[in-house]
Amino acid sequence: MRPSWQEPEVTLVGPGRGGDLAATARRFGLREEPDAAGGWLLDVSPDRIQIRPCQPDPDLTLDLDARSSGLVRRLRTARRTDALARAFGLHRRSTPLHLVDATAGLARDTMMLAQLGCRVDAIERVPALAFVAHLLARETGLDRLVTVHAGDAIAWLEGCPEDRRPDAVYLDPMFEEAGKAQVKKDMQVCRRLAGPADADPEPLLAVARTVARERVVVKRHHGAEPLAPGVAFEVPGERIRFDVYLAAPGAPG
Repeated sequence: MRPSWQEPEVTLVGPGRGGDLAATARRFGLREEPDAAGGWLLDVSPDRIQIRPCQPDPDLTLDLDARSSGLVRRLRTARRTDALARAFGLHRRSTPLHLVDATAGLARDTMMLAQLGCRVDAIERVPALAFVAHLLARETGLDRLVTVHAGDAIAWLEGCPEDRRPDAVYLDPMFEEAGKAQVKKDMQVCRRLAGPADADPEPLLAVARTVARERVVVKRHHGAEPLAPGVAFEVPGERIRFDVYLAAPGAPG
């Protein structure tokens, strides 16, 4: 029988570990003292966020800087005609959109959508990644539109009150898949922290379709099978596509 996988502990270190930041880190489930036997470190300073194993490994050391990284360039060039935005109908929409990113990861797509005016609840099951997403949203100034939650997306959606149901739900299960994306360092780190992807994403899609008022958007590799039958239409991007599912018939609206 395959041994069970245990999520690695992540400890906040660095000059940013005191005060309100430390309290927020504890709320997201980070440790206060490093585990000498293993685990990961999250080093937060005024000019960078670094995730690294306790045992040094340059291949698994990820440096993030929300103010001068490629993320800033992506945010500056975000347009409503981009494939991601068109999948949510933003190119035809004048009113603000409330959506849930149910597989947030580092929340880069979340912040792209927030940059275009969407209000987003971002859900990430790995506490350390949720905390980093929270920090990146704060550093980009998008925390006024992005709220990051650490937890299980199915439970969060099932507990969503009727008056807070989102217009749309976004699913990006791609970083949990094997393939060429695995060579990217951020994907490798995310997978190490998240562990093996044993969960079937179809139940999450089914719940999302009953909660979303309008649609569910699923990010897929070109050539990959749809996550489930029922795609209403797809929006192609350069290397990926977005499958759009309309809200399930009979869902409360």
